[in-house]
Amino acid sequence: MPEGEISIDDPRADDVRALLERHLAFARSISPPEDVHALEVDSLLDPAVTFFSFRLDGALLAVAALKALDRRHAELKSMHTAQAARGRGIGRAMVDHLLAVARARGFRRVSLETGSQPAFSSARSLYASAGFSPCGAFGDYGPGPNSSFMTLSLDAPVPPPQRRKRRPDAAGDELSRAQRRDQAAREALAPLAPGERPKALLVAAAVAGLLGAGNAIAYIAGAKLDGKHPGASVLAFSGLMALLCGGMVARRYLAVLAFEGLLALAVLLFSLFLVEAANIEGVLLCVAVICGGGWLFWKLVRVMGRLSAPRQSSG
Repeated sequence: MPEGEISIDDPRADDVRALLERHLAFARSISPPEDVHALEVDSLLDPAVTFFSFRLDGALLAVAALKALDRRHAELKSMHTAQAARGRGIGRAMVDHLLAVARARGFRRVSLETGSQPAFSSARSLYASAGFSPCGAFGDYGPGPNSSFMTLSLDAPVPPPQRRKRRPDAAGDELSRAQRRDQAAREALAPLAPGERPKALLVAAAVAGLLGAGNAIAYIAGAKLDGKHPGASVLAFSGLMALLCGGMVARRYLAVLAFEGLLALAVLLFSLFLVEAANIEGVLLCVAVICGGGWLFWKLVRVMGRLSAPRQSSG
């Protein structure tokens, strides 16, 4: 990869706007208005779009975006490298990075639209070198003489890299590749859209709310445990559950983290209870808590990742 850093960026930043304007001006100078499909800044703020930039020492050299069309299909958009930075492999680095993000997010196909005119031949060659092949119109596009459509299946195995002799700086290269893989994995966790609450988060909030309300009602009704009325600690537990329920509904990271800790403790305790279970009802209860709690724990891990993911500010 050429020297520099690829990261999620804000398409409204001044230098990004300037480069996007050059990108749009180029497209408009070649294609008629009805065949210009480059996105404006406002469209790049869509929650379905993740916008990336390539910077070197803070200087913007290239931009690109990944747009989710559905759960399995994504589109490359707004690929543009600054004129002064061309010929350095930056465009290919952006394509490779976006494909890595798409794979990590679970997309099975990535497609794109570019111009069919000679002015876009270098772009078509770049995409072909990355494995894209011609295809028909997709998504909301219609066929047209000024558009070329290309697609790449991500189901195909990634070819292994060719073995090369180890250079003195190979250890540094390996570290850099590992850092890029980690960065791609982090960026694959798309931040939650405004108001979005994944199903696992709602389930966790409901469980916390039901546990809190159930214990409070039982305490007020005078329920007894082993013949004894439980102490005020039951109300403290109910208050904690209510607090966690409200925090998760409000999408607070610490509330999800605290609930995850209690969930892990519950799974551990019921695993121990399972060993001592004396009847089938006890076994079924333990299995239900272990399986349900384990599933919810795993789903909430991803929710926490999305809550802490880098976020594009929205207007």
